Amino acid sequence: MRAKRFSFTLSELLLIIFLCSLVMSTAAWFKREFIDQIYIPPVISLAFSPDGRTLAAGYRDGSVKLWNVAKGRGRVLLKNELASPLIRFAPDGKALATVYDFGTFGVPGRGGVATLWDLRTASEAAFLAGHTDAICSLAYAPDGKRLATGSKDGTVRLWDPVTGNTRAILKGHADRIVSVTFSPDGKMLAAGCQGGVVKLWDLSTGRERGALEGGSTDPYDIPVAFSPDGETLAWAIRGGSVEVWDAATLQRRFVLSGHSAAGNAPEPIESLAFLPDGKTIITRSRKAVTLWDLAARAERGILELRHRWGWESSIAISPDGKTLATRGYTDGSIELWNLDTLALQASFSDAHFAGNIVLIIFTLLDGFFLWIVFRAIKQRIRRTTGPKST
Repeated sequence: MRAKRFSFTLSELLLIIFLCSLVMSTAAWFKREFIDQIYIPPVISLAFSPDGRTLAAGYRDGSVKLWNVAKGRGRVLLKNELASPLIRFAPDGKALATVYDFGTFGVPGRGGVATLWDLRTASEAAFLAGHTDAICSLAYAPDGKRLATGSKDGTVRLWDPVTGNTRAILKGHADRIVSVTFSPDGKMLAAGCQGGVVKLWDLSTGRERGALEGGSTDPYDIPVAFSPDGETLAWAIRGGSVEVWDAATLQRRFVLSGHSAAGNAPEPIESLAFLPDGKTIITRSRKAVTLWDLAARAERGILELRHRWGWESSIAISPDGKTLATRGYTDGSIELWNLDTLALQASFSDAHFAGNIVLIIFTLLDGFFLWIVFRAIKQRIRRTTGPKST
């Protein structure tokens, strides 16, 4: 039998190399432009714009996307930053504040820095640098003229969002500041620190007005919120409960007890907010969202979250108080809920049908190129082998 010989002309070798390179480059391009966009990490933070038309979503890989709520379409504002982002819209909707430590990750070169983004140009407008450790919380004042950041360094800084300069530093907390919120008139600031203490600050004097003690001891979740009229202050305490206080006298009014998913024991509360009418408080744990009727001092409804994985994530309430945004069941998806009926009204994600069609098309093309290469090799082997000897 004649030995098989593998001989190719220069043009054939170049063709084979070209086709193999084309297959590999196509696959790499497809992964970068489609796969990385389709299979995105879970949503970590959410925030509605003041007009309710845009929903900002921060993802676990550090990217931030702005979603058109009506159309369910998103555009990337930031991509592949270093850690999970914390995000807040400016009251005029023209800027977005982001933090890339979130109090949990030590990120070289980015610890203790907040960034303000001009949404009209999608460019960085200011860096707020001054904390000596990671920023864990941030909030805009209602008039947009100040931005508060709470840090692991135990201080709260008040910033001028236009110049990026520090206007004041509030000291006296024993541990990291994991929540900050302004009163509706902008005259007071509530700051919650690890260890279960919330301090109220008079911003006209920079002095502490009082403190609430005995709250949650979770290192990252001490949620606190003012009612829309500024007369009530609510904060989460141990055992999945909420204490409701008189903001002027700092006297406790009553306790809302028993936040939990159906059939489960009470869970720690990770987020808390008033609806715009001031009659309802919304609390979120890892597994459920509970609506509390303040007049009845009882639950008004429970929405069990459908997270696929156990990552933490925030919720966002639309400015009109009619819609709740949560992370969806699949990675990267967002669900919008009607707060009157607790029914799912919309869901959107990058993992859409068109992306799957593109995946199929490019997979077939790659297979076709490989088929051409192997067919050429097979034909060349047949030609060079010759007839069998007898």
